[in-house]
Amino acid sequence: EGKGCRVGLAVTGKMPSGVIPDAEIVTVGGSFDIRGRLHRELDENYVKAQIETLRTKVDAVAVSGYACVRNPEHELTVKKIIREELQVPVVCAHELTCELGYYERTVTAVLNAKLIPLIKRLIEDTRICLHENGIDTPIMVVRGDGSYMDSEYAMERPVETILSGPAASIKGAMFLSDLQDGTIIDVGGTTSDIAMLRKGKVDLSMEGAQVGGWRTRVKAVDVFTCGLGGDSRITVDRNNEIHIGPDKVIPASY
Repeated sequence: EGKGCRVGLAVTGKMPSGVIPDAEIVTVGGSFDIRGRLHRELDENYVKAQIETLRTKVDAVAVSGYACVRNPEHELTVKKIIREELQVPVVCAHELTCELGYYERTVTAVLNAKLIPLIKRLIEDTRICLHENGIDTPIMVVRGDGSYMDSEYAMERPVETILSGPAASIKGAMFLSDLQDGTIIDVGGTTSDIAMLRKGKVDLSMEGAQVGGWRTRVKAVDVFTCGLGGDSRITVDRNNEIHIGPDKVIPASY
């Protein structure tokens, strides 16, 4: 749906080439070469000055640097400074994926930062609801590849829940149908997701899930997603062309 919190992006080294999701971007200096060898030292005073420009403008920050998967030192230093100075959630690109692809890692980190406050609120509300009903049990969250993570881990890496709905639906469909081969269609509130089941397995998209036009480095089930769901808003533009989603109608009684 293109929604999320206000997010900042702190870049070490050179800027990634490509369009970045909506973010307040600052470059903080320092750099490594492709092998992770130091090319330019990080000036912490300069970093603090750049980070200060984000104050009151962001709710979370992503940190991404060239060759960070080979040497994460600068990313970790910048993360520490941001936490001390701004006291907001921070995530580093290398913490989310060790795959090469500087641009895709940066996009993944920005999308993850956008989601942190949202999933934190969701999990906290779920805990309150469970407590009010006398249920004392851990909360597990489905990943996009169908595996599970605990709620504390999920609050730091919500981007890993991309396509978790379809992943859970696939498991449910396999259990209910007892089929080893078939086509699974999950019609949700916002999207419809289609997956192919072959010999009891669904392929994983190893190059990374693509959501809302953004290619990420998140491993997830290989599904085709379209913005047609049960609550999708249908509009007609001035050219009488019909558009479906990605926004949904709330409340559904509309």
